[in-house]
Amino acid sequence: MASIHLWDFPEESIFVCLKDDFRKRFFNELTDKIGGQRELARRTDMFWGTMWKMIHGKRYRNKNKRNEAVRLRLSFLKKVCSIYSEVFNINETDVMKRVEKNIFSYSAHSGTEVFNPILPIKQSPKIFRIIGHMMADGTWIAGCGPKYINSDSELRKCFIRDLKEVFGNAEIKEVFYKGRTPIVTFPSAIVYVLNRVYGTKFSGIVGLPRFVDKLTKKEKACFFQAIFDDEGYIGDSNIQVCSLDKELLLGMKALLLKDFNIETSSISHYIDYKRVDGSISRVFYFNVFSKSIEKFSKYIGFQHSKKAEGLSWLLARQKRKKIPSAGKIRKIVIAELKKNGAMSAPQLAVKIIITARNLRKHLRRFENAGIIEKAGKKKGKGGALLWKLKIV
Repeated sequence: MASIHLWDFPEESIFVCLKDDFRKRFFNELTDKIGGQRELARRTDMFWGTMWKMIHGKRYRNKNKRNEAVRLRLSFLKKVCSIYSEVFNINETDVMKRVEKNIFSYSAHSGTEVFNPILPIKQSPKIFRIIGHMMADGTWIAGCGPKYINSDSELRKCFIRDLKEVFGNAEIKEVFYKGRTPIVTFPSAIVYVLNRVYGTKFSGIVGLPRFVDKLTKKEKACFFQAIFDDEGYIGDSNIQVCSLDKELLLGMKALLLKDFNIETSSISHYIDYKRVDGSISRVFYFNVFSKSIEKFSKYIGFQHSKKAEGLSWLLARQKRKKIPSAGKIRKIVIAELKKNGAMSAPQLAVKIIITARNLRKHLRRFENAGIIEKAGKKKGKGGALLWKLKIV
């Protein structure tokens, strides 16, 4: 599908507001032709009072909600287009194109809106990056607002930018709770559209969506990039991605090999643990082999700034001619700790281009020599040990 038109949206779940001038002109033309608003109400099986509100684009509920804009259910608007086509003897597709160009906003029944929407929506790699993020770190069930939950501010900015460039001026909020991961909220209508067009689900174990295999290489790359950005990890010699959804990982492995010739390990799982509610968590993962790191960088890559830096480090280490001497390692460690304050072994390893495992041997020697000392651990579960220069 090259484009997603308004008429491809789920007609019972989406409500639209027409541009004011167009709405008045369009309904006046139609009601004048067929003999009044009551006749249009009869043809659309609608109560006349409700029809009046829709034609005039407002309703009077109470003193706080006077002149509240009335949104038209998409199924009703389709009926009106069909009637307009019939009475004016105009091709229905042409009528629908005219209406689509004059949409002011759309939303779900009680959700936030997409203003000045981009219609038709052009299928692009960004759509599949959005879907990938929602499958990895997103959540949505019908009747609740969709959320994208991620601690990296750069990824949240990229996600918001993709939403606006694909769909239009959507009402989007970043929500910050003390002690919790930041959340991006956005209109439910967007998820309804993605669900209808691509059959996507954003909760539970769903496997790899069927449509992914039919995408172009660039579209697949953006989909995979989003999942690696959210659920990926840069190790000392490879890249790992994990998920509760084993079928999703199996599908990813197959397409990474088929389309990008990226070789990966078999799927393993971490030690199971019991959640607070008593259920068992089993997290699966696979690794991208070191010999495929260059291909991964070329075709997939990261938007996550720290993971992108880690990927650059992996590539640099593969191209490194020799391991730095102990003297050079000490010089770099001192310079980096002076410049940045306390740092972990993985952070320092990126600057020196050696593995964190090998660097830790040197750090212990520097500690014994009185050059550096431990500075506690990073915040969060399993935070890395930090080092700082020893003040004499």
